[in-house]
Parts: sequence; C-alpha cells; structure tokens
Amino acid sequence: MSHRLFVRTGCALAAVSLAVLATGPAFAADHLARASATALQLGIAGQGTDTGTYTAVDDGHGETTSGNNSPALPVLAGQHMTNLGTLAQDAATRVSGGQGHSVACSGVAGEGATLAQVGDGTSCLHGGQTITLDAATADFSHLHVLPADITRGVDTTIAAAVAGAVAPVVDQVLAGLGDATLGIDLGAVQSACSADPTGAEGAATVADASAYVQGAAPMGRVDLVSLPVHPAPNTHVLTDLSAVVTAVQGAVASQLGTMLGGPSGPLGALTLPAGTTVATVLDQVKANVTNALGPQLAPLEQNVLDIVLNKQSRPAPHEIEVTALDLRLLPAAQQFVHADLASLVIGQVTCGPNARAVAAPPASPAVHTHPGTPSAAVPTAVESGAGSFEDGPSPLALAALGGLVAVGVGAGAWGFRRSLRS
Repeated sequence: MSHRLFVRTGCALAAVSLAVLATGPAFAADHLARASATALQLGIAGQGTDTGTYTAVDDGHGETTSGNNSPALPVLAGQHMTNLGTLAQDAATRVSGGQGHSVACSGVAGEGATLAQVGDGTSCLHGGQTITLDAATADFSHLHVLPADITRGVDTTIAAAVAGAVAPVVDQVLAGLGDATLGIDLGAVQSACSADPTGAEGAATVADASAYVQGAAPMGRVDLVSLPVHPAPNTHVLTDLSAVVTAVQGAVASQLGTMLGGPSGPLGALTLPAGTTVATVLDQVKANVTNALGPQLAPLEQNVLDIVLNKQSRPAPHEIEVTALDLRLLPAAQQFVHADLASLVIGQVTCGPNARAVAAPPASPAVHTHPGTPSAAVPTAVESGAGSFEDGPSPLALAALGGLVAVGVGAGAWGFRRSLRS
C-alpha cells in the first residue's frame, strides 16, 4: 500500500512540476518599456516649431534614449507669444524582476522654477514666476459706426448737426481702444505619466492660471475664466467673450459721455428743439453707438480661445498620452485678429505600452542534401508551454495546466486517504 501512495504522490508532484516548467519561460520573458516627453509645441500662421521629443526605451537589455532632455525655447521668426523661463522634458524606463516600468513628465514655468527628477512620475517643475501667453491681438480700431446709426431716433431737425459733432468723437474713441491682447497667465504647467505591465496612468497640473483680454484704456483688463489647478481629464474650457463685448460697449459709452457731455461739449453748441436737452440726445447717441457695435462684436461672443486641459487618450492597452494644455485660436476670431492665428501645446507625455519581449529563435543548423534531392525545411524549435505565447500564457492554457494540477493533487489525496483506511 505504501508503494501505491508513493506512486500517486509522485504523479501529483510531477503534474505541479510540469505546470511550473511550462510557465517558466513566460515568467522569464523580457518586457518592453517606453516613455516620451515634449515640453512645448508652437504654431503661428502655418509655421510650427517645438522643443523636440525626448524618448526612452528599454527592451530588457538596458535603456536607450534619443532627443534632448534639457530643451531650449524654440525659435520661430516673429513670435512674441511667450515669456517662458524654464522648460522641462524627461523620460525614464527600467526592467527589473521581469517587469517593465516607464515614467515621463514635461512642462513649462516662469523664471525661478526648479527642476525635479522624473523618477517620481508626478512632476518636473516647482515654483517659478508667472508666465504670460499672448495668443493674438484684437484690433478694435477697425470697428465703424455710420452717421445713420448715430442719429437713429433723434429729431430730424438736429440729425445732421448731431452726426457732424458725434462721428469724429466716435472714431477717436474706437481708435483709442487700440489693440487688445488675448492671453493667459500661468504658473507651472506640466503633465506626468507612469506605466507598468498592468496599466498606465497620468495627470496634469495648471498652477495660478486665468484667461483674459487686456485692452487699452478705458476698457482695461477683462477676465474670462479661471483655470482649475488640478483639472479633470479632458477639461474643455469655454471662454465666453461676451464679457469683452460688454466691456467695449461700456468703454465707448463712458468715453462718449465724457467727451460730448456738458454745455462746453460739441452738443452744447447745438440749437435743440423745445423740450429736448443735451442729456437726452447724449443718451440716445450712446445707445445707438453701442447697438451698432453689437453685430460687429458678435464673433467675439463665440469661443475665440479653445482650451483643453489635462487632455488624455489611450492609443493602445497599457499606454497613455497626456497633454497639460492645448490652446487653439479659432477662425471665429479672424475678423478681429489681424495678427497670425496661433496654437500652443504644453506638456505632452506618453507612457507605455510595456509588453513582453520576444526572444530571438536559435540559428538554424546547416542542412546537407545530396545533389538532386529536394531540400526540406528542418524545424529548429517547437512551440510548447505557456512561454510560446508572445504576451504570456493564454487563459485556456492556464486553465488546462490548472486542471492538470488539480487532478494530480486530487489523485494523491485520494490515495493517501485510502492508505489510512487500509
């Protein structure tokens, strides 16, 4: 009876050994690890430049890199878009214990920012002064108000006199608004990612950020939106520029009141019908002017600045691409933006995919044949076991191996119980 127990127990152990041996090559396979980082991409009027891409790859036999992880501000003729002080882009990979890991980070910050190691997979930059991004210029001096618009609703007996007095003032006010800058203030803007064989993750941070329009007096600065510090993935920021329309119209009305009001103003010299005062005419003129500007400013009420924060995509399993800030100046602004349209991408990183490396097959031995004998392909290797799968054992193979182990162990246990009873 002890002989039978020995045989059955040996069968169970053999089954376990076969399972371990079958999966051994898969566990020992190398992993690929990939990561890349680009700090800045800038496009103006169809011309583009960037800081280049820094890439790290590890195929299980050591890391290789390409590109520059100490980038300089790209040069683009005629660009006055940024006053960036510090740029960062770095990536790193490693393979240890049969597991591949990759990290990357990139971004920009103002003067005084300090660089951090990429190894923590969370950030590249700390601190720094505020960055100003000048996306484009809106030239409000091209706005026009016709005499017919000015005198609408005014008594016909004074219409000609009002138009002659007001038209030069309106032109002066609109020209005085000058060029308005569409811009963004930013602290440190950066993204980071990490990946291993089980998955990939990433995030972006945008410190001390806001979008605004800065115009000449009397319009001044108009804040459009405050950007979140830790934006959720694919946060689309809608910059509603109706506030700019209101600011322009308010500035024009205020200046008209200052320049036309009072007895000493241009309207004070007019002979007005009984019951009509300079204040009444001025109120009507201001309403007419601001109403006439409304249709011309309508494109600004559309989304001139299109901003996406923490833009994320997953091109493949266990791979992620993260962009901290993606800014586009839309065609709706072309009526007012007489400078070049622009695009800006800050902090773009990719991590993964991390996959198993495929071992090279052994060299085929020389085959000697007699003259006239057709040569036959001689197999040099036969795929077997879990290690024959490029990405590890399939679920079916694992199930079969598990069943083999279960049968072997069960047979051993059953034999052991039989031996005790006997």
